[in-house]
Amino acid sequence: MVHHVYDEDVVSVKDRFTYMPTDHLKLIGRIGRFMRYLPRDPKNPDYYHNFSSGLRMLWELSERDNLDFSYAFDQYDKSVYYDITHKEIRQYSNSQNTLRGVYNHSFRQGDILTLGTDYLYDYLRHKNLGGETYDQRVFDAFAQYDWLIDSQWEVVGALRYDYFSDG
Repeated sequence: MVHHVYDEDVVSVKDRFTYMPTDHLKLIGRIGRFMRYLPRDPKNPDYYHNFSSGLRMLWELSERDNLDFSYAFDQYDKSVYYDITHKEIRQYSNSQNTLRGVYNHSFRQGDILTLGTDYLYDYLRHKNLGGETYDQRVFDAFAQYDWLIDSQWEVVGALRYDYFSDG
């Protein structure tokens, strides 16, 4: 998809695919690209670039058990094109890598046990950071039990651990 609005050019492309090697296993992939040209200064226009992708696996282990694993990547950049030098200089860059795993078990009476974990690596480079970069790692693990008392009442109990690195 290409748009031209008020001297801005925007290109956005997305795709998604699904593959089922068995009745109990589904693999899903996605990919996307976004580009934007913004001529605030006609001699030094801004360029914005984004790339994102992801993979996900949904696995039905049994009638009551399933696993969900996923990975996502996202990269966003902003740069300025300098007409005099014919160079595009990156002013800002941010990338994120995310992993997630979740296990669910359903009990006969409708109760559900959920166990999971997430991991995020976040990297940032910005001209205002004085040449320095910023990166952070985030990790969490969680357990949750949904107790279905009757058709109108449910009690949810959960534990969670979070870790944030110094950024």
